[in-house]
Amino acid sequence: MTGGTGGRGGKGALPLKLNIGNVGEFYEPNLAPLDERARRRWRSSALAVGGAALLWNLPKAASAAVAQATGAACAPAVSSGHPGRVVVLPAQLDEGLTLELDERLGLGGVEVVVPRPVGNLLCADLLRDEGALARIVELARLSGGTVEVAAWGETPGLCALLEELAQRGLCVRGPYG
Repeated sequence: MTGGTGGRGGKGALPLKLNIGNVGEFYEPNLAPLDERARRRWRSSALAVGGAALLWNLPKAASAAVAQATGAACAPAVSSGHPGRVVVLPAQLDEGLTLELDERLGLGGVEVVVPRPVGNLLCADLLRDEGALARIVELARLSGGTVEVAAWGETPGLCALLEELAQRGLCVRGPYG
């Protein structure tokens, strides 16, 4: 696990779920032999696959949605006034789809972060976008200073991002921490 002191949240606060749809970044080194047209086509496909990051780490939300659909009793979601999940993608998803998934699956609030400008390396793009990175840090601190990271795969950019989050005082957890 990557270090950090834990931030300012209350004891027992739920960590911020940080899902990074870095599909394109993960496979970018393999694209060198392709011509530019094929690389553009691949990047477009990778963007669509990366959008699935919105649905990662859903066991509790999915259970609540199933319980609601079947009439089983379940505890109401507790809102802390901020999203419980941040999804980093190279392009914004359809807002209506995001809201419907949030409502029907009980995701507990989702914020999609799209770093600007967007290149082919999502984590490096995020590190260059101070506003987007600061927003993630702010939300993590509201969640107790702990961030649970899920990504398509480990890349040098992801490792640099996790290190930066730890340097900003967050406790980073997940398979890459």
